[in-house]
Amino acid sequence: MRALRYHCGTKDPIWIDGSIPSVEEGVVDRRACVVDDWICGTSIAIRIRNCGNYRVYQLRPTIVDSAYCIYAPTPVPTITDAEVEIHLVPEGISEAFQARCVFNATNAGSVRFKVSWYFDGVFYFSLSESLEDIQRTYIYLQRDNFKTLGRNISCAVHMLNNGGSIIESRQSQEKFLGIKILTPVVTFKRGEEGKIKIQLTVPIGCLQLVSQCDVILAMMDQSEDQCTGAAVSGQRDCGISLKSKEWSRIYEIPVGAIEEEGHEYSATYEVVLRTDAHFHQPIWGLYELPPVKIVIEEGSDREWSKKYCRAVNDPHLLTFDQRPYDVHLAGDFIMYQHQTAPIQVQARFKPCHGNSGPHCTCGVAVQVGKDVFVIDRCQSGRKRRRMMYTSCMDRTLEVRKRHDYLYNLYTPYGTRIQVNLRGKTYMNLQIYPAIRDVGQTRGLCGTLSNECADDFFLRDGSYLNHANANKTCGNFRWSDYRWQPDTFSQSWKVSGNESLFEDFDPSNAEWPQERYLCVCKKNVIKMRIDGRGTPDCSSSVVSNCNRRREKVVAVGGGCEVKRSTSKIEFNRPNMKRVKREESRDRRIKIDDLRTRTLTRIENATSFCREQMFKSNAFGLCNNIPNVNTDDAVETCALDIELTNGSLEWVDNPKEALIDRCISELRVNATLNAESNNTESVADKILSIACPNNCSNIGSCVNGTCTCPPLFGATDCSLNVTIPPEIFGIEGDGICDVSQMSCDQILVAGDDFTETETYHCKIDVTHVLFEGGTTSAGEERINGDVQTLMSVSCPVPSKRKFTSRISLKMGPVFVRTFNVSVSSDGETFSESFEFYEYNSTFQELGQTADGRPQFTLKSGYCFIDERGIPDGWSSPTDNCQACNSSLDLLQWSPVNTIECEVVRVPVSSSSFDTDQLYWLLAVTLVIIAIVIVVVCQQRCRRVHLKKLPALYIYGTLSYRLLCSLFGIVREFVFDVSSRILKGKRQRHLKDTAGK
Repeated sequence: MRALRYHCGTKDPIWIDGSIPSVEEGVVDRRACVVDDWICGTSIAIRIRNCGNYRVYQLRPTIVDSAYCIYAPTPVPTITDAEVEIHLVPEGISEAFQARCVFNATNAGSVRFKVSWYFDGVFYFSLSESLEDIQRTYIYLQRDNFKTLGRNISCAVHMLNNGGSIIESRQSQEKFLGIKILTPVVTFKRGEEGKIKIQLTVPIGCLQLVSQCDVILAMMDQSEDQCTGAAVSGQRDCGISLKSKEWSRIYEIPVGAIEEEGHEYSATYEVVLRTDAHFHQPIWGLYELPPVKIVIEEGSDREWSKKYCRAVNDPHLLTFDQRPYDVHLAGDFIMYQHQTAPIQVQARFKPCHGNSGPHCTCGVAVQVGKDVFVIDRCQSGRKRRRMMYTSCMDRTLEVRKRHDYLYNLYTPYGTRIQVNLRGKTYMNLQIYPAIRDVGQTRGLCGTLSNECADDFFLRDGSYLNHANANKTCGNFRWSDYRWQPDTFSQSWKVSGNESLFEDFDPSNAEWPQERYLCVCKKNVIKMRIDGRGTPDCSSSVVSNCNRRREKVVAVGGGCEVKRSTSKIEFNRPNMKRVKREESRDRRIKIDDLRTRTLTRIENATSFCREQMFKSNAFGLCNNIPNVNTDDAVETCALDIELTNGSLEWVDNPKEALIDRCISELRVNATLNAESNNTESVADKILSIACPNNCSNIGSCVNGTCTCPPLFGATDCSLNVTIPPEIFGIEGDGICDVSQMSCDQILVAGDDFTETETYHCKIDVTHVLFEGGTTSAGEERINGDVQTLMSVSCPVPSKRKFTSRISLKMGPVFVRTFNVSVSSDGETFSESFEFYEYNSTFQELGQTADGRPQFTLKSGYCFIDERGIPDGWSSPTDNCQACNSSLDLLQWSPVNTIECEVVRVPVSSSSFDTDQLYWLLAVTLVIIAIVIVVVCQQRCRRVHLKKLPALYIYGTLSYRLLCSLFGIVREFVFDVSSRILKGKRQRHLKDTAGK
């Protein structure tokens, strides 16, 4: 039997390694082991014979401090595999992680054990105890020893002999404490999403009084690229919440990407996941997981990026799959509608001349979620001509201006709607799809696929039953351009509340939460107190870096944030746009091809080709991929035929083709690459592609028109000596500060250009709470051109225009601005009203003559020019609160026990406020009179020989009395003001009660 050191009465016992032989075996050889630092440090050969009742041993002499152990076998102590167990136990007001090293020991007896702890394989500390005690020991994993989660912990169990030496050990497997990343690499296609999967290996500790607590795990992009990057999808933050009651389940973080514009896009990003500070469980705080690789691959089908839909006047349409046809119908039509997202584009068509003949595009309206932007130039004069946001509740639609006449409207998916204004009324429309449009489009643009046969899908869900509708893509003829599928077109006609131009209500079309992306950049984010970064959340999945040269069109204070079926119609000049003398037309008249006719219509195609290729930009675009110059030539020829030889529309398809060419340059990286230090193909074209060829009177220099004197606009088409038209204020001229920023006033008109400076004159008027008004001053400031039809004027600062007179007369309830605009700084237009109010506590109504009227909502006080709900306490005194039934303009006392204790008890039956003020005033006047009398009496007693002293004393007394009388006078004035104000408030309460 194996012996332990210090057994058998000696330091190094000798034990027999093997069994006792049987009687029949006779003499056998055996090995004896000397126990030193090892169980069998030295071996000795011995012989044994079993004689039945006794045994005979042939032994060798022992060494110092050793002896033979010859005794009956006893059980040997053993230990089995060790394992780390983690438990959450109460610790103060929270819970703490407790680690135990669990093992089984047999035949331990009085043997001692030692447990050693290791963090990430590095020894931490050890503890020696008896078996019973060691199995009750544990360690706490806290911030001061374990730092944070994401580490491995293991333990080792050692069995010790009487001398403290290890005779047997067992090492546990490492146990990972933290969050396991189940998907270290996430791969998905462009336009799709991936998922990072994680799982917690330990529970989350909560405060003891909290049954459910969370840990926020945020995802941060490691890249320095500020344009693109990996993003968390489907929420308004950069991470997810890990629930304490569901800690063991597998969590998924939906991941998308902010993509680049372009034909091709693939990328690899590295992201890290990190917890927030988690104040009540520090060991969870700022725990950073290993990086996760996000791989975005280009899709196999990239044909969508080479396509576009267009309506070029007179509306010659081209579907996304490049199927041509014509529409000569009047009304509002759905050009593009997304099947799964609240996105649509509508166009308004009207006869180009008179009431018949070819039709032209005169309006475009785009809806994304709750946002709607309308460009409507169909009416003559001022009637309903507009270019503005008519709804802006989501801020998901982005409108940008490239120059005075070219506007790009972007959807969150990256779909780009390009509108090129042509002349006073008409426009060309081009729609460039995004990858998320594939297979999802309906309307006059057809279905974005690679099949032309599915383009003529009717709104009722069926397909147009016509031979021409079933043609395959490619090689379309002249007859295809002339085809008018009116049944198909009519099915997509809308009116009334379906029309974005009319009564469409987008309030139920909110952009879905699951379509938002949030990006947190690790190295540039602003850190919050909980350790998380400030997320950059957006509905857009496409980077706007390529749009930086385009000017963002402001929303403005006239945008409707809330709509109502019972919307009030105000009878105000700027709402009805009262007729005044029409301004002269600023547009120049040019005697060119547009005023002539072609005598032989059959020569139209060759004529158009010749004229278009006179443009150098058009010629260079002929060699650009995905740009079809033949389409422009055919469209031009068709216009000539439809207008009986008129050449008025010759330039229209040419400019549309150049716009298409520039759009291709924008997304084709190859065309933007320089070769052998020579300029790129894109640079060559952009340097000569000026808007509208500078109207044939200006010079094109590096893509910008240089206009001769007296001419302006980006295409030199306007006579700048004639001022622009001014219509009024966009929207209804009323801005609700509780719903949007009211820092800009959009003035509507026509022919506002970036080449001119516009001056705003703003007269500020304060509407007082009692209903009176007072002028607060005037400000003149330069306006900012937003679109061809609007200029924004900054709203003057409230602090700057706070009238002292109005403050004494009563609180300012509403601010009104009378705005007028001038192009020369001297002659201003008529003024138009703009109101700023807060619908939280102010009710908007109208007077008998139809003008806006603002009243305080029930249940509110108006204190310090702020709306205070009933029951809200004063920020400086909890014993004062709003009580609209007692006082609308002042804080009222709170009737609680705590406030009654500190309040001075004055009987209301004895004095009211006015009486108290009068009593104080009379008392001070009496004191002043007494002082004067006393001073005079003392002066009379002074002997004449003390004249100098008397003189000095009298002078000082006089000055003192003057000061005293001044104080008394100010006090009496203040008391009088308060009394009048109190009476006015009581009058208001009495009036409100009636």
